[in-house]
Amino acid sequence: MYTKRFIGAAAIIFILCAFFLLPPRVRAAETICPGCGEALTKSPSGYDTYVPAASCASSGHYIVRECGSCLLYYVFDADGAVIGSSGSEYAATQMAAFLLEHDYGSEIPEQPATCTNAGVKAYYQCSRCEKLFLQDESGNYITANETDLQIEKKGHTFGAWQEEVAATCVSTGIRAHKDCTVCKKHFDSEGMELPSLVTSVKPAAHTFGAWQEEIPATCTEAGQTAHKDCTHCGKHFDASGAEIADTLILPTGHSLGAWIEEQPAAYLVPGVKAHRDCANCGRHFDANGAELKNLTIPALKTGLSKSSVTLTLQKGKKNPTAKLTVLGETGGGVSYKSSNKKIATVDKKGKITGKKAGSCTITVTTKAGKSFSCKVKVQNKAPTSIKLSKKTVTLKKIGKTVKLKATLGPKTAFKETVLWRSSDTAVAKVDKNGKVKATGRGTCTITVYLKSNPAVKAECTVKVK
Repeated sequence: MYTKRFIGAAAIIFILCAFFLLPPRVRAAETICPGCGEALTKSPSGYDTYVPAASCASSGHYIVRECGSCLLYYVFDADGAVIGSSGSEYAATQMAAFLLEHDYGSEIPEQPATCTNAGVKAYYQCSRCEKLFLQDESGNYITANETDLQIEKKGHTFGAWQEEVAATCVSTGIRAHKDCTVCKKHFDSEGMELPSLVTSVKPAAHTFGAWQEEIPATCTEAGQTAHKDCTHCGKHFDASGAEIADTLILPTGHSLGAWIEEQPAAYLVPGVKAHRDCANCGRHFDANGAELKNLTIPALKTGLSKSSVTLTLQKGKKNPTAKLTVLGETGGGVSYKSSNKKIATVDKKGKITGKKAGSCTITVTTKAGKSFSCKVKVQNKAPTSIKLSKKTVTLKKIGKTVKLKATLGPKTAFKETVLWRSSDTAVAKVDKNGKVKATGRGTCTITVYLKSNPAVKAECTVKVK
């Protein structure tokens, strides 16, 4: 079954090829004169066969035959039908020629002109001959060339001139320019196009505000270094323009001086609290570091004439005394008491008598219930000078000795311990009793001085031969 179908299809293809590709045969209608019936035997050169048109640009032609009797040229179409006749061979061949119709296709849209580039009108183009056509208002196609299609470029239309916006340390700038109102492109003052209006950030292009003077830090409050600030980026700079990372000056903290003991209040005399002062801010602080807003100890309405007494005992003299008086409101009477009667005693009138070296406290109590105290120090009269029995000594032999005697003055002074020393023990030595012994030839100095006060001393020069 498939073989028969194949053979049938091949036969059809063969017949079509023979019809269109092989030279067309002369049909019977094309050999008889339509007018007189005589045989048509002649044709102009090349017009004896039908030639189809190749395109709208390359023409074809029909068959032309001449009748010798009628003296006419007949034109036959592809189907053998007479389409015209003429007594002129030229006219008949012109009548026989034909072209295919143009295939205009769809309209090619207009390309509008820009400021810098020409545009192209909407047009048609034949797909066979590639000719160009414009269409008029009536819908007729008019042959055109590329020049006919061209729309002239518009040229730039500039708006107002825009002044430069300078770049700063934190933001970009904008170049001076003018804009085309049509294409929106940017141009300089000479009309040259600017690819970009943006200018780069300039890290060093700071704009400084007013100079800020230094605010010194205090003990408790921060200060600020002298500087100027950039109004754009807010950074800080010194007078030379160098950047400052931080203007903060930390609080200095208190610098406390030496401890100041309390000055007790007295009768009608205010006292002062014990404290330390800050060398920076001058404020006052207690032993725990707490600030003291007020150092004053209110004055006493009742008090003693003395808060402390020093009595000095002297040999051969009467015991020293001092008078203690209660001042102000007593409430009708007072009483006196010594904490150590062996050191000092006090009578009912406030007379204090020193007894022996030492310290004690006299307490005074008023009938109003107020108590006061007076510190008493009893001391022996201290020597103020020493005198040696000899100022110079010569020992003629090593091993020889001499005894020096020290006398303390004045006579009212109490005896105190003295110490001895030699400036060169290789020449002479001295013991604790003032005995000097020669140990070698030469000269040295023997010194005796008070143990309690080395500044009180005496010297003797010793020569050993």
